[in-house]
Amino acid sequence: MNASDPRGPHANLLYWNQNRRSQRRQALSIALVLASSAAAAYAAMNAASDPPLINSLWLDIGKLAAILLLAISCSRFVTQLVLAASRPNQTIYLYDQGFTWHQGRSQKRYRWNQVQQYHENLRNPALFPWGSLRFRMEDERVYRLRPAHGNLRRIARLIRPYLAQAAAQKMRAQLQHDRPVRLNRNLLVWPNGVTIRSREIAWPELELRIRHGRLQFRQRRTNGSSRIVKSIPLHKISHVAGFLQLSQSAMRGEHDLRYVNH
Repeated sequence: MNASDPRGPHANLLYWNQNRRSQRRQALSIALVLASSAAAAYAAMNAASDPPLINSLWLDIGKLAAILLLAISCSRFVTQLVLAASRPNQTIYLYDQGFTWHQGRSQKRYRWNQVQQYHENLRNPALFPWGSLRFRMEDERVYRLRPAHGNLRRIARLIRPYLAQAAAQKMRAQLQHDRPVRLNRNLLVWPNGVTIRSREIAWPELELRIRHGRLQFRQRRTNGSSRIVKSIPLHKISHVAGFLQLSQSAMRGEHDLRYVNH
């Protein structure tokens, strides 16, 4: 079996999703039916208003609802039409050891430690299907999980522990060879601590807090208080879960990240 194949004998399937053109054609048909129904309902209510057969307030509310349904249906129809024309059949399997991505005739397999950059763009409210999970691999290929692949928040919760563990292990190995890790244009991780902009903060002085979707980097003072040095949005930090796992163990002194000669 290929070393990058995540489907090992002890691998567990976490999630899978299949997007086929036949499914998009079905979604096109549903959107078209909804749009036609909304247009017909609007025409019927418009005819009922002259002469007025129903209270005008209820007619206005009904017309507004029909217009909204028509707009949503038309938007969905156009979206599905573009997807049906531009995207081939796609099947994705997510395992505890990695993922496989089948698109058209192409099949790619990766382990989580082959993810070079990982970003979660889930800033939107949970009820709205927006955002993405973005993977940049060691071979420079980029993969995105979008709302069409399912509930992104649920998918992120499933894969985050395995991605974090793999990322933390890679960062730890890189730091032990005295190679810094850049996770953001303002964030550089060193064996002895981090550099935020131009300020160096050693692990014992570093304090991290998550507030309103941002990661606060605070520096402890001698009197026990701390001050904010920089606040970075979570979705702009590559491998943020792996960094948090690494930094927590480093701040507790559980791992020595200094140079080791193998």
